[in-house]
Amino acid sequence: MPNPIPLPDWNDGYPDPERLRHEVSHMADAIVETLLDNIPSEEIRAIYLKGSVKKRWDTPIDYVPEASDLDVHVWFHDDDWEQSLFSDLDQAFIVQRDIGVRFRRKCPQPIHTPRPQIMILNTLLRRPGYMHSPPDSASVLFGEDYPVADYSGADEIQRYKCHDMLALADIVDRYPYRVFDRPDKYLVELLRDLSFRVSPIGPIILQLAGLDPMTVWSMNRTRVTRALEDIGERDLAETYVGYFLARWRWFLSASDDLDAVRDTVRSALAVLDRAKSVANAHLSQMET
Repeated sequence: MPNPIPLPDWNDGYPDPERLRHEVSHMADAIVETLLDNIPSEEIRAIYLKGSVKKRWDTPIDYVPEASDLDVHVWFHDDDWEQSLFSDLDQAFIVQRDIGVRFRRKCPQPIHTPRPQIMILNTLLRRPGYMHSPPDSASVLFGEDYPVADYSGADEIQRYKCHDMLALADIVDRYPYRVFDRPDKYLVELLRDLSFRVSPIGPIILQLAGLDPMTVWSMNRTRVTRALEDIGERDLAETYVGYFLARWRWFLSASDDLDAVRDTVRSALAVLDRAKSVANAHLSQMET
């Protein structure tokens, strides 16, 4: 049996994870304060914090500054609010500016600026196959308790997850066209489109392999990596790890190491290419 894929330790020249967590907490507070200042509180059913920022950070791949999203889900009582919130450009700029101002007041000299991703839960709930996260990977910032996840109907959920992976991987074949005309700093523009595609691939493949969804979606990336090795997906696990380590190289270089960007893209496309193969094979098997 091969040795486990080596993973770095936080003491191997990485920033203090506790300080990073404090900065994440300050950004989450800034978001909630700004939203409540701009939206009547009675219109908001709940605000939740989710994702890798809520999980254990056993190794540096579990959180990568300015690559891992700070996921905030906003749930309105009335679906109409999701349209009105984003229909006014000036209002959007006010929210965007205020979040940044509040964060800087709370954290004048941060190591990093956490990257928010604010999603409207009303919209997500209308997506076929959407599942709530396990309770230990979400926390309430405002309002109601987080909904209980329902993972019944395994076959239908697996079908949706396959289609999710195919949608995430739909960039693979045409990606070289997006690369060749981006000299120097323009190459960096590619990074934003990759994190949300790569991060869920590991858990989805583990779920398709038969692991308990509640367990899988509670795992941090360190545990996901080990689980991928256990089910025989070592090559995928290596490129999955390689993606996050390349993103770390980019951050630690003060956004100067373009080879780190190239390695990030290579690793991301390898992960997505494998995801496409697994999804197609699983769908074919379900049809037989």
